[in-house]
Amino acid sequence: MAAAVRQEAQGLPFLQAPAVAALPPPQPTSSDAEFRIADGDVEKALQDLSTNPLTADIVPEMQGWADSIRSAVAQGYTAARQGLDPTQRDKVIAIRRQLGEYGRLARFVGSLSPGMTFNYRRLGQALDETSAVLLVMLGESLASVGFASGYYLLQVPLAELQQRRDAVIFALRNFMGGAQQALRSGRLAARHRRLSPPLPVARRAGPGRSALAAARERDRAEHGRADQPGAERHC
Repeated sequence: MAAAVRQEAQGLPFLQAPAVAALPPPQPTSSDAEFRIADGDVEKALQDLSTNPLTADIVPEMQGWADSIRSAVAQGYTAARQGLDPTQRDKVIAIRRQLGEYGRLARFVGSLSPGMTFNYRRLGQALDETSAVLLVMLGESLASVGFASGYYLLQVPLAELQQRRDAVIFALRNFMGGAQQALRSGRLAARHRRLSPPLPVARRAGPGRSALAAARERDRAEHGRADQPGAERHC
């Protein structure tokens, strides 16, 4: 603190933000090597189709097709390395579906091209291999980042978390209010029973008894207490 005050007197910055340590680069895994092999197979198949004399009439179309496939593969690789993010995970699944459609289309075009069937089939096989490697890389990113490091990212949006929090708070308030109301009602009922006189036997029997029967029951109860021994002594 004293050194900071001296720096301020000298016209130097008072508060210096500490340097944030840079995160270490991700270590290469076996999936990275497999992805490079699969990507190389895709590149070789695309180069073969783009430079083959039998496809000289559709070179611009093949180049555009190759650029789309290369872009999809690159985006899938980047998204698979960030598999903890649900958006990137969905992106990987979408790119795998897109590469599968490219492979199916390549096989379909190859079936219509007798002299290029093997070339198109090789492209379809390379795309299928790349899709499988992207799925493996996605699983490795989830295993190495989401669980091994000791933290986990909730896979729900912020708005839904706020709604759940409000619902829990509202339920707890209702529960506490209902419990307090029930406790208050129980205390009032106990106080009422303590202050009110006991009900006659005839009223406890139910509303089906007539008033005459209730009077007779009350008289019998009073005569019974008077006939008990020691009643006169108490009087």
